[in-house]
Amino acid sequence: MKKALLLITLLLVLLICQLTPACAARYTVTDLGTLYGRSSCAYAINSAGQVVGYSDTPDGGRRAFLYTPGQGMRDIGSFGGYNCAAYGINDSGRIVGYSDRPSNTARAFLCTPPGPLIDLGSLDPFQQGASAAYGINNGGQVVGESDTFFGQHAFLFTPGYGMGDLETLGGFSSYGYAVNLRGQAVGQSSTEEGMWHAFLYTPGYFLRDLGVLPGGYASTAQGINDAGQVVGYCRMAGAGFRAFSWASGAGMADLGTLGGSESQAFGINSAGLVVGNSTTAGGFEHGFVYIPGEDMVDLGTLGGSRSCARAMNDAGEIAGYSETGTGDVHAVVWSPSGQVTITATIDIKPDTLNLKSRGKYVTCYIEPSEGEWTVDEIDVSSLRLQGSIPPSGQYSIGDYDGDSIPVLMVKFDRKALCATLTPGRRTVTLSGLLDDGAEVTGQDTVRVVGR
Repeated sequence: MKKALLLITLLLVLLICQLTPACAARYTVTDLGTLYGRSSCAYAINSAGQVVGYSDTPDGGRRAFLYTPGQGMRDIGSFGGYNCAAYGINDSGRIVGYSDRPSNTARAFLCTPPGPLIDLGSLDPFQQGASAAYGINNGGQVVGESDTFFGQHAFLFTPGYGMGDLETLGGFSSYGYAVNLRGQAVGQSSTEEGMWHAFLYTPGYFLRDLGVLPGGYASTAQGINDAGQVVGYCRMAGAGFRAFSWASGAGMADLGTLGGSESQAFGINSAGLVVGNSTTAGGFEHGFVYIPGEDMVDLGTLGGSRSCARAMNDAGEIAGYSETGTGDVHAVVWSPSGQVTITATIDIKPDTLNLKSRGKYVTCYIEPSEGEWTVDEIDVSSLRLQGSIPPSGQYSIGDYDGDSIPVLMVKFDRKALCATLTPGRRTVTLSGLLDDGAEVTGQDTVRVVGR
């Protein structure tokens, strides 16, 4: 069988370095730069593509930033202390995070640029305790954690009502990380037994313990969408962390890894796509996007060895951070690539087609270059010969040429193909789509005889 040749064309956006081939077929990466220092990290992205996070200062502090497409990154201010970081932004552009005050006590803030930071207070009745905000929904509800008399507790701040204590799963502490439009919040809490478990808060109910994966002993929930699907990660006995998804009635499911032993999930959008980071087979930590029913997609890096994906909007844009080739860490946005064509050489059997033959099928074999992409990513129903002939319904994946690389074998109606051909050396074209929408095209030459 002929070896397939894979050519991938990518639109470069600002700076693109060391993308894995699997990622290159799906996403381009934009380096958002920094404010003052050498490093920055992005933690949230809204529907307009606005990104928030923090950027290091030359003296080792942090400053919260807002990145707006076409306008770049800007400092949103602080309460006057050493550190300030932004962790959430909603579609109205309202930002939450924490900022040190001059006394160095951190406080949760709400900000609507270009306005100032608003102190959300704390659960301490004397308003002396520290607090931090990590998530905000489109209704303006904010989730985070605050000092109390009994430890640090997760809070839910609702406009007009203030900060409410979400309590715990029986232990002393809890932390809230995300909230959806229904007011459901997720995070982690200590239990009576002293373990940390992921929780789901639903208005009007106590915290629900989401448990752990089989073989796990601790967990944390990091993200939730408006459908109530939850993602996070579990601490596994002797095996580090594993990313999970949770849904009511289905429970907790292991999302796997990028080939290594560990993974963590941080965000989920309305379509159920999950983002996080995972170790690769080579032992590096890379950001990933998980598409339900498929494997994780490696998002690659800016040239360094590690990256992390923290949040994803409904347009499929992903915010996170990546190590650069110089060893710095920069905030990035991975965007779905709409300008990708994958061209593969295909093999049509038989090589000679007799127009008078009554044979029922022709067979097309598709094999990519090893390590580039896998044939199980092809949407078989989208395949067409000569632009219009669909598969006959018969297809399979196997090692048809003995080189240990999986090959997709698809049968097409022979009569329909012959109707498009005349005697001589003729080119047969194949087109289709990968599951993520990238186009696959290929050609093979066959000898046509008879009349």
